[in-house]
Amino acid sequence: MKVFNFPIASSAAMTVLAFALASCADPRPSGADYLVDVGGVLRIAAAFGYHKPLEAANVTYQKGEGMTGWILEKGDLVMADSLEVLQAHPGWKGKFNQLQARATSMIRAGDIINLPLLAAKLKEPTDPVSIYLHAQFSNATREVLARYRASDSDPKLLQTALVEDINRVVCAQSIYDLQRFAGVVLRTETERALSQNPQGDSLLRLNRLLLEDAYPLELSRSHNQEPNAFLGIPLKAVDPAGRTGVIGVLKFEDRRTGLEDTPTFTHEDEELGQRVANILATVLACSRFQQRQVVGLGAQLGSPMNLVSENRWQQTVMNDIVETITRVLKVDAASIYLAEENRERLFIQAAGGYQRALMGADPKPSYYWGEGVTGRIADTNKEFCAMSLEELRMLGGAIRGKFDAFQMNMQPCAFYGLPLNVSGEAKPIGVLKVECLQSRQFTRKDVLFMRMMGNIISATAWDRP
Repeated sequence: MKVFNFPIASSAAMTVLAFALASCADPRPSGADYLVDVGGVLRIAAAFGYHKPLEAANVTYQKGEGMTGWILEKGDLVMADSLEVLQAHPGWKGKFNQLQARATSMIRAGDIINLPLLAAKLKEPTDPVSIYLHAQFSNATREVLARYRASDSDPKLLQTALVEDINRVVCAQSIYDLQRFAGVVLRTETERALSQNPQGDSLLRLNRLLLEDAYPLELSRSHNQEPNAFLGIPLKAVDPAGRTGVIGVLKFEDRRTGLEDTPTFTHEDEELGQRVANILATVLACSRFQQRQVVGLGAQLGSPMNLVSENRWQQTVMNDIVETITRVLKVDAASIYLAEENRERLFIQAAGGYQRALMGADPKPSYYWGEGVTGRIADTNKEFCAMSLEELRMLGGAIRGKFDAFQMNMQPCAFYGLPLNVSGEAKPIGVLKVECLQSRQFTRKDVLFMRMMGNIISATAWDRP
């Protein structure tokens, strides 16, 4: 497969990557995106989960090196539902397992599975491990602990304080002492790690295991450093000469074991990942070749798109997003409204399904800030879901939609709308809406997908240096 050099892209393109990665998967998996840099080297561009330390280390893969480099060389998607399958693959290497180990050894807020029980042990400690930790805590953390009441206290305040201080303690030195852990039953894994006299990140791992053994009901157990499931997708584009090539690799990993024989990543996830990869490839390729004619593989998994200017490629991406949303969610309409800079009005930017006709209306459909459902979503900066037409009209404050006449008077029985936000802006920059003519529930995965698309829209539309 042809590989295109792709010098690290614009800040807008990187924002697209970061936003997409941060929202396109369940919180459990980890993921990263690599772009082909000068010389054909794959360089990490964005990451989340336990891949985050790799971004800070600015890691790279050569063509053909490891699974990531193999995907770049072959241009093929790889999905595996077990570590055994991964290890049998000719491309598997696990090049940066040690770098990723630090991320899984650190305590996160979600790792505290029983905060009231942990707080009770640390507030007035009686066991040697809790006494030791309490002595290492800052005065501020001790004060938060002293004020904590499980029935009426804000758990986030204590979680944040404990995570910060516990991580500071476990990163400083070994927490093991024979007398301190005399009453703690250690797992075989912990004893093995202890016997190896670990240093650096391995010591950090040992401290995490020791804490898990000391607080088995309070802290979740960390997982293996190698993934139990993997999904890697090549980012493909077509250059101005009409040659198809790979500009990067998008990949997701999960260290948890699926329930029974169910793989962590399903074929539905594979399809969704492919659509995300195609949208990202389009945005990134267009950013790379701005103001020149570019042909990119679009989000529709169909024929290439001719992109001739910045406004044109942004519009093309918006159109592809609404069409992808209608197909993936099986809804009857989807639309994007973007705000004026002064945030007084929202104008339609793209529409799919029965709302596609709105794109040809003159004057261009718009809502004032706070007007109708669309304007109120922007004004309140909150998502809204309606399971009936009556509920939708109640929010909009009118018996009919403002532009029903342009869409053959079709009226939805299910609706979901969300504001489009970007960092540093107090008010939304737009609104994304989906509608269905039949009553239906929007699942957690549906909402997750809409938020992901919303983040891509925001980063694409908000083209600021």
